[in-house]
Amino acid sequence: GPEEKRSRLEAEALQEALTLSTEAYEDEQRKNSVNSFDELVAALKEFQVPDFWTKLVTDKQVLFLNFAPRDAPVVRYSVTVSSDLSLKAFFGDLQLDKVGLLIFPMCVSDIREQEKALEAVHGFAKNSPNDQQRLEIVLKKTVAILEELSSENFPHEWQMEIVNFLMQQVHMLLSKSPNYPTDLLVFSSLVFTISPHAYRFIRSTSKLKLPHPDTIRRVCASYNVNPCTEQGTLFLSYAKRLAAAMNNHEKTVTLIMDEIHLQPYLDYKGGTVVGMATNTTIAAKTAYVFMIQSLLSASKDVVHILPVAQIDAKQLHEFLRQLINELEKTGLRIIAVVSDNNSINGKAMSFFSQPPKVNTVYQHPSDQSRSLFFILDTVHVLKCVRNNWLNQRNSSKCMFFPDINAAGDQPHVLTASFNALVELHERERNELVRLAPTLCLKALKPSSLERQNVKLVLKIFNILTVAALRSTKAATLQHAKSTAEFINNIVMWWSIVNVKTPNKGRRLRDKLQEPITVVSCPQMDFLNKVVKWLDYWKSLKHDAGHLTNETHNALRHTSLALVQVSRYCIQELGFKYVLLGKFQSDCLEDRFGRYRQLCGAQYHISIRQIYESEHKLRLQNVLELPEFDDISLCARTDVVNAAVEQFDVEVTAVDVEKKEHMLLAITYVAGYCAHAALKKLMCPFCKENLVVDNRSLEIEAEELIAGVTRGELKFPQAVVVNAVLTMNIVLEKLSSEMYALKFYSCEKQKDLLVSLTTPLVEYNEDLDVCENGHLPHVVMGYVLSAAANTLLNNLCKRENNMLAEAKAAKRKLKTLQA
Repeated sequence: GPEEKRSRLEAEALQEALTLSTEAYEDEQRKNSVNSFDELVAALKEFQVPDFWTKLVTDKQVLFLNFAPRDAPVVRYSVTVSSDLSLKAFFGDLQLDKVGLLIFPMCVSDIREQEKALEAVHGFAKNSPNDQQRLEIVLKKTVAILEELSSENFPHEWQMEIVNFLMQQVHMLLSKSPNYPTDLLVFSSLVFTISPHAYRFIRSTSKLKLPHPDTIRRVCASYNVNPCTEQGTLFLSYAKRLAAAMNNHEKTVTLIMDEIHLQPYLDYKGGTVVGMATNTTIAAKTAYVFMIQSLLSASKDVVHILPVAQIDAKQLHEFLRQLINELEKTGLRIIAVVSDNNSINGKAMSFFSQPPKVNTVYQHPSDQSRSLFFILDTVHVLKCVRNNWLNQRNSSKCMFFPDINAAGDQPHVLTASFNALVELHERERNELVRLAPTLCLKALKPSSLERQNVKLVLKIFNILTVAALRSTKAATLQHAKSTAEFINNIVMWWSIVNVKTPNKGRRLRDKLQEPITVVSCPQMDFLNKVVKWLDYWKSLKHDAGHLTNETHNALRHTSLALVQVSRYCIQELGFKYVLLGKFQSDCLEDRFGRYRQLCGAQYHISIRQIYESEHKLRLQNVLELPEFDDISLCARTDVVNAAVEQFDVEVTAVDVEKKEHMLLAITYVAGYCAHAALKKLMCPFCKENLVVDNRSLEIEAEELIAGVTRGELKFPQAVVVNAVLTMNIVLEKLSSEMYALKFYSCEKQKDLLVSLTTPLVEYNEDLDVCENGHLPHVVMGYVLSAAANTLLNNLCKRENNMLAEAKAAKRKLKTLQA
């Protein structure tokens, strides 16, 4: 019927359509099919390339390139098809792994696959720069560039460190859960232990990708270096690890012990109660801290902290013996114990001999064939000598001592007057430049706390003080010469015993400050002379004007012990040199200062705070960083123009006459100013204009320089002395009542001082353009700059002294009124 016919015709039409469609598909497949590189090249002749791409055909490759719109052609994107029909996509020189749904590299078997790849890369290029995939590709390209850069040879190591650091930061941007590199983790831990607040601030700025503080705490907790845990089974665990990491030559050490006062306080934290003394059931009042210091390296560290409430000499001796024996088992070689002059320390050491007696050397507790020396801290002895002199009750606070340089068995007895120093300071207390610049009110009249400051002691026992007392200007002072002799004896002794570096003597041009290399040398001879000097002094049996028995014995004991230990190190241990500055407790006192600073600059701290502070310091020592050079960044500041018009300052002949008595000190300062200017200029021709070489005639104004020079101090020309003298007068007038308010309110007092002084100094006749082209005003500018620094610094010191005197007078008046 009709319906059957219609169905049959539709089926035939459908079959014909399917046949045509199949033939068309097969024809299209044959047309676009690519089976070889030659077929690909032939097919590309009819391929319409979009304007985005530039086609380039070679014998082995087909390149589709997109160039960045720049003057120099730079390929931004590229798609390549090699001879094996492998298709790759690139962003710059970075190969892309995936673009959209396409995975690269891919094999081209159809020309349309290449068209899809080109469209995908084109679409990727048109996407927003904030696209995550594009960002990841750019970061990978950055890493590739930095890796290539890190393989280059940089002239400085710090440049390589910066490149590696940048590469680490970019790597962590690519990672969702970053794995921190070891050196970055170490660096972060060090910064965090030094200042947690600063570390948190750095992280909060988002300038760097750094580990979270909790991560650092977990890392630091893995290092079991907390001294709190070493009171029991882990005794000396840190010292054992320390000794294992030391080189053999570093293991010859001294054991330094000292006590630090504590705030009696019990503390519960982290499951532990801390604060009890180890030898009693009451809270600890002091802590004995034991430190080892290598004699042949800079290595030094605290090995144990012993909190006690009260301890006797026998208990201290037993612990000291145990400590030495355990340290010897770690491989360390302890040759000396260093402590202050506290009587309990001497009694504890005396038990190393039978019967107990305080000696300079004992048999070693761990090896009877070896020696163990007992040395009193030279810094403590020096402070005791100053305190003994200061505490003299006789007239003028005099010390009566034998002449150390006199020949014969009965040397003359000389007198050292402390009041001579006070009078010398009083004469020039209001001067900006002085004969004895180190003398100050705090050094001459220290408080109880200031007596502990060795820097103030060295302001008295100073070579400049000796030179000032020996000068003609101080000749009218009673006992000036003999006082200079006494101070000089102590200065020479201190110069010998305070050598901590091998090159100190060479740097300071002082043979006494060179290391001891042979048994017979000037340093050893002088120490032996000091021992004989002290023996004769004691035989005089003066009722007053002498050292106390404790200080006298300590000075003799230390001098003799240093001679013996030097001989032992050179002859028995084979040392090439001995640094006597290693036999003192400065490093341990510095440790105490760091404890207090880490605890918020408190003086009385608890044992918990000491443990935590030492834990931080140990972590900084345990965590190792790659070495890198320091980078000094010099910021150039704009010079503020001084308001010169506000000041009408003149220098008259009368002003110069008033400063004639200070010409010695002014000439000395002028020599330094010439030296500072020559360091800037580095010019031999300018040197002839500023200083005098090979001074053969003695001039009174240069007496102070001649008294302290060792060959390198500068004798200034008259033009330099005149410049310093003029600036001194100008500054005196600026700080007077007339101008003081305006002067101190200025922003840049140095610039103002130089600006006012420059036109008053007549230097054009003495200075001319040198052969290197240095102009006179440039040379004089360097001289005046150094002079301004010195004079303004001295001005501040003078004002501070006056404030201290006023405060002391007010306190005294208040006491009298009460």
